[in-house]
Amino acid sequence: KTEFARSENVLCRMILTNVSSEAVTANARFLVNARSPAYHEVFFVITDSTGRELQFQLMVKAGDPKRADFVAIKPGGSADSRPPGVPALMGSMAFYNLSDAYNLETPGVYTVQAFYENTTSFNDMPAWKGRLASEIVKITVK
Repeated sequence: KTEFARSENVLCRMILTNVSSEAVTANARFLVNARSPAYHEVFFVITDSTGRELQFQLMVKAGDPKRADFVAIKPGGSADSRPPGVPALMGSMAFYNLSDAYNLETPGVYTVQAFYENTTSFNDMPAWKGRLASEIVKITVK
């Protein structure tokens, strides 16, 4: 969905897919926070119709990821932002509400891009490290 009413929640689901031919260990906590210097695995760059970047509005207290946050992803497999034990497409628990973290109330066209970034491993579990960017998505708030 790319069109939303001003009062409507703008939900997104984050999916990390292994496109390599080798299994990888990834940090699948999917903690959304400000770009820097905060703890995060995901941050968003959202711009409004004028090109102005929206600021992340939440205060997030987080520490290092835990061992359970790291998962092995087989080639072609995925990890997503669903909490453990929640079946796929089971309501809003499987999605992140961008409306809670960004002011998306002004009507107009916004561009949204997500970045997954991991800089840590867990002691005995070397994990993939680096930054990945999603495609840029345009949404309209009416």
